[in-house]
Amino acid sequence: MQQATNDSTKDFFNRVKYDIRYWNEVVFGDFELPWDRQWDIWESVVKYRKTVCRAGKGVGKSHIAGGRIVPWFLTTFYPSVVFTTAPTGRQVERVLWGEIRRHWKRAKVDLGGRVYEGKPLLFIDDDWYAMGFTTRKRVQGEDIGSLFQGFHSLHVLFIIDEAAAVEPDVWDMAEAVCTTEHSRILAIGNPTDANSEFAKKFKSPAPEDPGGWNKIKISVLDSPNLTAGRTVIPKLTSAEWVEDKKVSWGMGTPMWQANIEAEFPEMGIDTLIPLPFIEKALEKYRQWKSGTAEEREEIENLTKYRKKHLGVDTAREGDDLCVGYKLEGTIAERLFRLPKSKTDETVSRVGRAITDEHYDVVNIEQDPYGAAIIDMIRAQGHQVNGILPGGTANEPQKYFHKKTELAFKLRERFIEAEDIALDCEDTGGQLANYKYIYTTKAGYDVYRLEPKKDMKKRIGRSPDDGDALIFANANIGIGRGQIATAPSIAAQADW
Repeated sequence: MQQATNDSTKDFFNRVKYDIRYWNEVVFGDFELPWDRQWDIWESVVKYRKTVCRAGKGVGKSHIAGGRIVPWFLTTFYPSVVFTTAPTGRQVERVLWGEIRRHWKRAKVDLGGRVYEGKPLLFIDDDWYAMGFTTRKRVQGEDIGSLFQGFHSLHVLFIIDEAAAVEPDVWDMAEAVCTTEHSRILAIGNPTDANSEFAKKFKSPAPEDPGGWNKIKISVLDSPNLTAGRTVIPKLTSAEWVEDKKVSWGMGTPMWQANIEAEFPEMGIDTLIPLPFIEKALEKYRQWKSGTAEEREEIENLTKYRKKHLGVDTAREGDDLCVGYKLEGTIAERLFRLPKSKTDETVSRVGRAITDEHYDVVNIEQDPYGAAIIDMIRAQGHQVNGILPGGTANEPQKYFHKKTELAFKLRERFIEAEDIALDCEDTGGQLANYKYIYTTKAGYDVYRLEPKKDMKKRIGRSPDDGDALIFANANIGIGRGQIATAPSIAAQADW
């Protein structure tokens, strides 16, 4: 009888190494059943040593990786070790490990071990565990590479999440750790950076060839909620969300390509702020919003400049919006959005924001409509700066006009300083669409931002959020009531 039981157990584990649908039935039953493309990811890990998957938002890539593949690997192979990594602590602890904890607890059978709360660790035995870490150069004061010096295991699963933002040395480390026949690497993420190591893997040889990866692409448009035209799986991206992004991002734009179509965005050298830097800023805000006091302080300390700025882009015509953006040190947050309305209504909203928030610097677009708003707000006793987008730049030998100069100042904060934490994907989508050219003015070769009317025609909407943030970032280091520029309104006819 004992021999028969042992043989039965051995047969079971031999089977579930490859029959993942049977394992899923035994361990999870019908709990949150994977959909077709999630099965494709899992089956690829079974079959191939290295899998790379680019996917749109909300298609369940972290769900299948953390909630199914990690438990399957740990309970099927012994001894086995799982490593997971992502660029930030929030992405490691709350996204992938959120799925690991939730599924480990929801299993129909006792999976054993201990899943720790508050840190990414699942421990079964000394040679049988899973752990997560960020891709920062140091983890708890220790260089990442030193964590793996002398490491060996018969079975290793290495998961790279948010892979487009992961540095090449982490990929090298994964390859160095996963040297045995039954070790696996799975890299998943949104395709936000066409120059990343993640993108390079999609140009690698076929998975059967040396250096090859199995390649998977999952568009949001392929998910059941989109193909069925109704909500089939509530946790997946909804059709309504996609329709909203058609308007706010625009089809064919970098944000649409990366987050909906799962394509690496087509960004030329004329892009003001490439999408990878915008994604970093969005993730900084998520960390700041949901992080510990220490994490929040770390992000706030990225800049020493702590004054509170308000930037207002006024609504000029049609479906343009009047947008207010708050920029306090590192943190950029959209304060309000108003459709074009009566001047006194706009003045009331802007004035109330100034009174409630006590801004150090207030910058309002001084077009013909904005000039009236500025006059009325000043009449209330508020000190504000009028920004003429088409006015003369402080450095006319470099920039075509004031708005171009201000846009490049914001670009510096995203690309060079990396000290912006951005709250809103819609704003990020607009910023990713700004383009510029190199032209000549007054004998100088200068940068010129694409005129707003041309950009609006190209992407199908006015970049009001982006403009408001550009204005909020203006006049860093000066006080309230100082006029930024003073040429005539006519000077800004084409900006």
